[in-house]
Amino acid sequence: MFSLNFVAVLSTLALVSPGHSYPSNVKQDSSTSSALPVCGPVVQSCQCPEGNIYSSVSTYGFYPATAKDVQSITASSFSDLSYIGLNVTNSTGQGFEIGSSRTFTLDWDASIEPISVTEVLTTYNEYPDNGGFNMTWDMGNLPFHYTRPNGEEATVGGFWSYEELRQVGDYSFFLWSTWSCFGDVFDFSGFHELVFHRIAQILKEQGKSDGSIIGLTTTG
Repeated sequence: MFSLNFVAVLSTLALVSPGHSYPSNVKQDSSTSSALPVCGPVVQSCQCPEGNIYSSVSTYGFYPATAKDVQSITASSFSDLSYIGLNVTNSTGQGFEIGSSRTFTLDWDASIEPISVTEVLTTYNEYPDNGGFNMTWDMGNLPFHYTRPNGEEATVGGFWSYEELRQVGDYSFFLWSTWSCFGDVFDFSGFHELVFHRIAQILKEQGKSDGSIIGLTTTG
């Protein structure tokens, strides 16, 4: 049974994990923009490029499975995204070498064509005792330009992600945070939750859990 102790642990982990709680600043007033740093991998008040909107999303929850079981799905290699149905068309590096990259395409309503995304691994650390890891990655193919359905040209200023997996008692805690500067709204919340549910489905198919996610929460 899921106890209040686990809820307390979830709250603590979510607060101390980089990327979970960060300020949103979407001001485009040029008189104030010079006082703020450009948005990037550092979590802080920041200024998106002109024409971009700042957004931040965090999703977290517990799986009734071991961190090693979850890690075998989510972190077999930085270039492997088959578990969420994405086909990596180009990759560099091996395993989780810092600087490794992966490129794939996504359909996006804001663009008349699928967008090509390159992500670059910037940090990766494993928790050796009970399994689990934390890692960060950035959008690497910047500046990125796309065309809206109405013919207007728009840009993506970038996105930055933090992911963490930890063993907590008989459960594994999983957190994924993304902050971004996009010319149009991208449904990071829906994308996060799709990935979380896909992991739960695979765990159930493997006979390693009942397919549930306890305390699944998305903020932002």
